[in-house]
Amino acid sequence: MLIALATSYKLPLSTTYVSFMVAMGTSLADRAWGRESASYRIAGVLNVILGWFFTAIIAMCVAGIIALLLLKYNLIGLIGILVLLAVIILYSHNYHKRILEKRDSSQKALKAIDLSTDKALQKTGNEISKSLEQIIDIYQLTIKGLLQENISHIQQAKKQNAQLNLFYGDIRNNLFKAIKKSKLSEKQTAHLYILGNDIMQDILQSLSTITESADNHVKNAHKPLRESQRISILEIEGSVLAYMEIIMQDLLDKEHNLSDETRITKRAIFDQIESALSNQVEGIMRKEYGFKNTNIVLSLLLETKDLVAISIRFAKLLNRLKKGESPLGNRIID
Repeated sequence: MLIALATSYKLPLSTTYVSFMVAMGTSLADRAWGRESASYRIAGVLNVILGWFFTAIIAMCVAGIIALLLLKYNLIGLIGILVLLAVIILYSHNYHKRILEKRDSSQKALKAIDLSTDKALQKTGNEISKSLEQIIDIYQLTIKGLLQENISHIQQAKKQNAQLNLFYGDIRNNLFKAIKKSKLSEKQTAHLYILGNDIMQDILQSLSTITESADNHVKNAHKPLRESQRISILEIEGSVLAYMEIIMQDLLDKEHNLSDETRITKRAIFDQIESALSNQVEGIMRKEYGFKNTNIVLSLLLETKDLVAISIRFAKLLNRLKKGESPLGNRIID
């Protein structure tokens, strides 16, 4: 009725704008605006109103600028406009391509969440094992870049780490949708994904701290590590890689049993880290190590300790759920 009335009076009225506002008004009247969505709906209304005015202003200004260029510069102005248009089209194409890739990544993450399958434990073990393999690659690249003072290795590690963070961020964002559609009998699997994702967020946070610290050290051309420090870090790196391989085997095991070798290797790494920390403290007291050297070494050692401590929690989680225990290990699941 409003559109028909405005048209009869020859008033410039946007049918899309009117339809949108009518939809917002009716949803407000039938109480579809809950506390969880009201702020987003109001923001949407404001965006549409502002967009309506800004679109008109921008269109008028751009049309005026183009007309002025054509009048003043003739053919040269036309060529310049066409070049600018080509750049805008290419940028727009790349921008939408990135959006589609992000959407595909989100869909991939949603498909990875399968609460209904009986093989959820095995599937999750395989997925985490693959992620740990990527984490190992990122850790190795970072150490290599730090010791060789090669910024390209560290940048590559940061890029891979960002992709891994994006994937598990998508899983976290889609977890609610998957749980909402699941059955009560699938509660155990929901616990698995919630706690598994929480553990992965912890390990990725430690990994991000390592890559950022190494990037800052090399990018700012701080002094390289001493030979004794390099040897110590390489020994710890070798032990961590061997430990991660054992964890991956525990995750791929159908029974998800924790091997004795896992605990023994974990304690050995902690001893190595403790020894390296002790040497660093002694070096500080003897005024052999400066602040920048201490900062990168402590960051690397402490975050590596967290990586080792957190990784075993994946195997413990799957082991408890396999036995029908509580994910936190304090009671039997009903």
